[in-house]
Amino acid sequence: MCRPILDGTGTVHLSDVSAAAVSRYLALRRGNGLSTSSSNHYLTAIKGFCNWLVHERRASVSPIVHLAKLNDRADKKRKRRPFLPDELGRLLAAAKDGPKRFDVPGPERAMIYRVAAESGLRASELLSLTRASFELDGAEPTVTVAAAYSKHRREDTLPLRLDTAAELRRFLGGKLPNAPAFSIPKSDKTAKMLGTDLAAAREAWINGASNVDERQQREQSSFLTYRDDAGRVTDFHALRHTFASNLAAGDVHPKTAQELLRHSTISLTMDTYTHTTRERAAAALQVLPDLSELDAAPTRATGTYDGRSENSAPNSARDRTHPGISVPRNALDVGTEPDCKNASGQSETLFRGHSTGEKATGPGRIRTCDRSIMSRQLSPLSYGPRRGARSAGPASS
Repeated sequence: MCRPILDGTGTVHLSDVSAAAVSRYLALRRGNGLSTSSSNHYLTAIKGFCNWLVHERRASVSPIVHLAKLNDRADKKRKRRPFLPDELGRLLAAAKDGPKRFDVPGPERAMIYRVAAESGLRASELLSLTRASFELDGAEPTVTVAAAYSKHRREDTLPLRLDTAAELRRFLGGKLPNAPAFSIPKSDKTAKMLGTDLAAAREAWINGASNVDERQQREQSSFLTYRDDAGRVTDFHALRHTFASNLAAGDVHPKTAQELLRHSTISLTMDTYTHTTRERAAAALQVLPDLSELDAAPTRATGTYDGRSENSAPNSARDRTHPGISVPRNALDVGTEPDCKNASGQSETLFRGHSTGEKATGPGRIRTCDRSIMSRQLSPLSYGPRRGARSAGPASS
């Protein structure tokens, strides 16, 4: 990956390498569509080359040692989404029945998309495969990516579905062992190839509407579009995202998914490549308890606590403030006229030892309480200072 930077900056001698030139080149490439993540990969490659020059004593210091990577999480331009199962099926059908595009026949394009979506192989890895890369006989068919073409520079052997292996046996039957498995186009043409088939699949889906209203709804939908309403795209690499998301939807263990995707960290698998659909997120809520069943027989609010008056519960703030008196909770509500009863339901004065201007005449008789007296007697329960209370500040000398 160093050669494009060296050629793009016009480097002839080692002394021509400079931080300013490398920064300008990468900024120009990002302006022409290069993602932030790919820009960081280029920077890592050129910094590794310069560090090698220092290690081999061909340079005294790396001229780009201070250049730092950009935050690729802030790059929203290449935010991808997985294909929905129905979308992927229609894409394969449109490719298989379509004409030759980018010198690739329709059935071969459909096979390329299918293998990518079921193995997670990248476009460059698919391009490197030969007939000998596939082991399609037996109960455990596999495909092997050579270390020279693997992103992590190691040989990777991945399993294949039995039905896919059967299709591949028919597709690769007449090819020599060292012949390329697929005539997949290079570079960004794979994305353009898929985009063309995606547009054809969407057009066929829209034309399949049964009436005018349904057609209008389909035209306004983001189904089978390259970019959806959230700005996420479905390019060729989205097939790898589809593979990861389908593994998660099938409840495959995250560690197994990491091994199949050949990621260095589990966080990359879970945070970047695993997408949760709205339907799956809604289905996850079904594990929560049904509160309507738990509250099927609601009790009437009676102001009781374990069979006793709520205000006579142990360590109640009201008990500590006014022992032996039951004050209904709604007495604290503004505009509520409380009933003046004790815990036994007998009428009595509001506070023992305090005159209310009217004496209770016996059990079962409930007198009318004066609201002003009630507010004065409840004032110790308020959270703020009472009106007219003296300040608790330091006494003046």
